[in-house]
Amino acid sequence: MILPFVLGPFEETLPTPDDLRLVESSIEIGASADAGWALVVRVPRIRPEELESQLAHWMGFPGPVEATLSREGVGGICRATFEGG
Repeated sequence: MILPFVLGPFEETLPTPDDLRLVESSIEIGASADAGWALVVRVPRIRPEELESQLAHWMGFPGPVEATLSREGVGGICRATFEGG
């Protein structure tokens, strides 16, 4: 438990990485941009069979149910709902 306090002062002497990296990825979606964006902004109700088993779920974290948006534009509030309320 004291190791961070003992090694902390020496950590400052180590060189810090200063490189910048850019990572891009893309996925081809067979739909219009408007249809795709609508599913990013608001997530319709997700059925349990649509979800893949993930580590977070095994650890007891609730799964996602849906996400709604109060209104379009700046100031809109996104409300994400998870299992168990």
